[in-house]
Amino acid sequence: KLFPNEGNSELGEFLSSRFEFDDEGAIGALVVSRLIPARSIVIELMLLANQLVASHLKALGVPAIYRVHRMPDVATVQELLKLVANMEIDPSLEDEEEVHPKDYQRLTQQFAESEAEKVLTYLLLDTLKPAMYSTTSGPHFGLAIDSGYTHFTSPLRRYPDVLVHRVLRAVFEEGRDRRSARSKERVNLRHSSCHGKVSWNVLPTKVQSELEEDFEAIVGFLTDREKLAQDAEADLEGLKKAEFMQQHTGSVFHGLITGVQSYGFFVEIEELLVEGLVHVSSLKDDWYEYRSRQQKLVGRKNRKQYRLGDRVEVHVKSVDYYRQQIDLVAVGGGSEATDLDDDMDDDDMDDDIRSSRSSYNQRSADLDLEDQAAIDLEDTDENPNNVGEDE
Repeated sequence: KLFPNEGNSELGEFLSSRFEFDDEGAIGALVVSRLIPARSIVIELMLLANQLVASHLKALGVPAIYRVHRMPDVATVQELLKLVANMEIDPSLEDEEEVHPKDYQRLTQQFAESEAEKVLTYLLLDTLKPAMYSTTSGPHFGLAIDSGYTHFTSPLRRYPDVLVHRVLRAVFEEGRDRRSARSKERVNLRHSSCHGKVSWNVLPTKVQSELEEDFEAIVGFLTDREKLAQDAEADLEGLKKAEFMQQHTGSVFHGLITGVQSYGFFVEIEELLVEGLVHVSSLKDDWYEYRSRQQKLVGRKNRKQYRLGDRVEVHVKSVDYYRQQIDLVAVGGGSEATDLDDDMDDDDMDDDIRSSRSSYNQRSADLDLEDQAAIDLEDTDENPNNVGEDE
């Protein structure tokens, strides 16, 4: 997998954190699940079961619904590596033409040595494409599987799993275990020993055709509905977070800078997993210039900077519930800019200065784009979360 649990317990706990809600639907607590060995073993067994079912259906040549996760765009990953290089990390790809799962495994190991590990992991996740359902077997990049993968282990919560179960039932009840009635040699359709020995249509022609037509018609719908459900879940969680933070207006928290734009920087309040924006107009102590290549805002006179991965203290200024926006004001933290930080092209500097101040309304529009572009772990199947989540 891209994000192995071994030797990275803090990252594993961060990836498996979730909110619990009380009886009235309000946020009750933030639950951090520790990845104990027994739980990891169960997850690995479920992943293996999904993989084995996919290989079995593929070997039998019967219709199926597979889970496919495409390779990230090389250009997108290269842009991330350029940014990471500015954070005193020397990343690289083994192959400049394409990205491999091993590249991500190596990058997470390098990120683990940085104080900005969580932020870099966020950015790495953003380079991944969403997984999708397909009637054709294909590689699953997130799980580092080339032979094919499906969803089989959670029929109570995922409809694609139910469809895969129906195919298996059809194979077991109606499948032909020999070429013809005259053939004496049979194969065991319930066992992998039949792989490579089946040279006939296992299912009756009518059943085969019906399944193929049904799956072709529904596979795109399944992917779309999954995305819709995830968006609805994220939207609800955003509203609940905003409602929760309304109770903390005026409070001061420690946070981590997770994104920098010309209009300000985003801060995640780590103890609550809630993100808000420090707008550039609230930085009254200096005029701050935006350095896009280095992902930071730098004061012209005081040389103070707010960069990706910096720790800050923030005051909760206001909360807009319906827009799910939390306005923060920096009251401490950041870092000091050095002479090396000023080593950038004049053209880039001019562009940064021109974009260093943007309107509050523009901030709101950009926030919406940020939300749409965010990729949750569950979208990409790497989540080492609850057993049965999206393995």
